[in-house]
Amino acid sequence: MDQILEVDTKMLSEIRRSVRDTGDRGLKVASKWSAEILMSVPSTVKDAMIGAWLPDPTLSNATATSFDHLDLNRALEAEESDEIEAARRCMESRQYLRVSHFAKGCRSSKGVFLYVYSKFLISEQSAVADWHKADGTRFQPPLPINNSIGELLEIIEDSKDPFLKFLKALFCQRLSRTEDAITLLLESLSAYPWNWSAWLLLASCIDTKEELAKAITRLNLPLNHPLPNMLLLKTYNDLHSPTAFDLKISEQLLDRNRFPNSLWVMTQRARTLFNLAALSKAENQFEQILKLDPNRIDDIDVYADILYAAQKREKLSALADTFSKKDKDRPEICCLLGNICHMRLEHEKSVKYLKRATRLDPTCLQAWTHLGFVFMEIGNPPAAIEAFRKALDLSKKDYKPWCGMAQAYMILNLPLYALYYYSKANALISYEASVLEGVASCYEILGRYQEAIACYRRMIARTSNTSQLVSLHLKVAKAYRALDDLAEVANCNYCVIKAFEAEGHYKLGQPIPDQLMRSMVECAEYHARAPEGNLLLAHDYLKVCLATPGVPIEASTAMNAVRARARQIGSNLADDEGRFSLEHRKGMLFRERGYESVN
Repeated sequence: MDQILEVDTKMLSEIRRSVRDTGDRGLKVASKWSAEILMSVPSTVKDAMIGAWLPDPTLSNATATSFDHLDLNRALEAEESDEIEAARRCMESRQYLRVSHFAKGCRSSKGVFLYVYSKFLISEQSAVADWHKADGTRFQPPLPINNSIGELLEIIEDSKDPFLKFLKALFCQRLSRTEDAITLLLESLSAYPWNWSAWLLLASCIDTKEELAKAITRLNLPLNHPLPNMLLLKTYNDLHSPTAFDLKISEQLLDRNRFPNSLWVMTQRARTLFNLAALSKAENQFEQILKLDPNRIDDIDVYADILYAAQKREKLSALADTFSKKDKDRPEICCLLGNICHMRLEHEKSVKYLKRATRLDPTCLQAWTHLGFVFMEIGNPPAAIEAFRKALDLSKKDYKPWCGMAQAYMILNLPLYALYYYSKANALISYEASVLEGVASCYEILGRYQEAIACYRRMIARTSNTSQLVSLHLKVAKAYRALDDLAEVANCNYCVIKAFEAEGHYKLGQPIPDQLMRSMVECAEYHARAPEGNLLLAHDYLKVCLATPGVPIEASTAMNAVRARARQIGSNLADDEGRFSLEHRKGMLFRERGYESVN
């Protein structure tokens, strides 16, 4: 991995310029993000650049920054400066009708952007209002429908300005023209990289790691530029599939010569740690974030998820108490309060807070997902399915809504539907044990035992926990029993015995776990009946069982069958009784006597 570029005079000036350029056009999220990134650059780095070349804000973009490709006509913009300034001020106060009024006759790229973007925001408000009029009816579509997008797209169809290309990409994405949107975004970002809204839109258009890799290589930016690496961090976290490589990227971005105080990068690092199940490290990272900025509400719901997963009840309650006093009208805070109520089994209150989060922000994926799981717990699968469906309408990258849908359909006894949704979740996060187990359960119910066995085998290969291994081997045995493959059933029981042996040794005459005894008896019974059964192995297992208190009667019956079979073939097993002990737990006796598992 190449070292990510450090902040230099050129990059610093580009970030500074982007704060104003995005803010002038009403891209509040992008402007705030650029301002925070700018503040994360250490003062020592900034001081070292004092006296170096910095852009004059009175000059045009073409001469003031490295973005000499910007399609902004200086003369036109100067001529329309009064209209643009009035439109900007109205945009800041969210008076979008007045913005479109002031910017209507503008011909400069900035003026056209303000006009088209304000018209888009007006039409979005109207579409959301119409959508809510159909609340609770079967006529309500999954998302608001904006019928004005096509007309707005025609206005800027031939524009070469990078900000207007971003706007065209936004419209194409809303029209489900994803490939066109990605192409336009790559052109826009290659021309003007520091428009964070464009990066966010690009991330929403990418559904797989392969698409991400393809998009990054098409960018006219060096691969070691900070922004493509930030995109990679965010997308991998959105897909819930980060790796140790992502941690290295975040650590480089937090280097003292880059963005050591970036709360956004720290948040992505915490998300990566959370997805890698490093809960304590993720928790520590968020503690550092809140220490630097105690009033930061962004992503506080992620911190709540970390504390919920770590079962830090007191800490989660204190967090909710602190932030509920700051701003109750933020969807993140509502999700946090919903988490608290869910943890306390106050499900009605949890539903209330989560529904409030969805009303404040209908695109809040986490709120819809949590709402679905709460409905599952109170025994309302149809409502849960509706909530999960809304979450999937917003994003199909998160495996949790897919998994929730599958669980709901399993409760409704619709395993074929459940299998479809489990398979979708498994395609997103193939290493998640709960998803694989769900897929296997569906296959078992549908009588597709070989596919179920394949799922269980994948889970076995990924775990070293004894209790989990035992449980999985028993499930495989159950599937083979349904297939009437008794040799494989015996082999599964042998694997159970070996799993117990790996954990510790049991003294002869002392109680041993019930499952270990049952597996020994079942394994012995098979070898007693099979034409080529290993009678020595069966005899040893049964001797261990019969020397243990509370032995089941099946052990005595099986021992009689083993001895009878031995007499039939002229073998006297009693000759070796003096050697019977638990030495075979170490594998020594197996090698001496030629024991083998049944394959």
